Amino acid sequence: MGNKRLSIFVAICGAMILSSCEEVDPNALAMCPDFDPAVKYDKASTAEQHLEYDTCIPNDYGQPFYHEMSEPIIVRLKDSRKFLQLKFSILTKHDFMAQRRVSKHERALRAAFNERMLMISEEDTNIEGFRSSLSQDLVNLANESIIKAEVDRFPEIVKDVLITSFIVE
Repeated sequence: MGNKRLSIFVAICGAMILSSCEEVDPNALAMCPDFDPAVKYDKASTAEQHLEYDTCIPNDYGQPFYHEMSEPIIVRLKDSRKFLQLKFSILTKHDFMAQRRVSKHERALRAAFNERMLMISEEDTNIEGFRSSLSQDLVNLANESIIKAEVDRFPEIVKDVLITSFIVE
């Protein structure tokens, strides 16, 4: 009976040792570190920090952050001589790392928004609820663009795209 208990004890200890020796996948996604005002996240001090800041999953804190896109997007309306000019703010409720991602991928967002705006006709702009429908399309495009640029398992961090200026000329 004593040898059986001893062998069970040895087996359990061996399993614990083996499980603690498993290698950690360096490409596995991890949550972003908590924000520290003393750290300059845009200027990582080591290569490991730079990789961590660019690959971590942002924490959903529920605090709103608006990223104002740098310039308006101007396109010609489909089958019209008129132009449409829109300015946007992108809302995320995640941490600082999500804010970095939105600003980092602004070019991809602008390209996706531009493609969607090229499909707008003058008649579309007069439809009731057009702006809210367009805003929802832009939210989906923004999340798709960031996920495509980052990794497939990345969460949807854009909660809303606010149209801050809407001009048809």
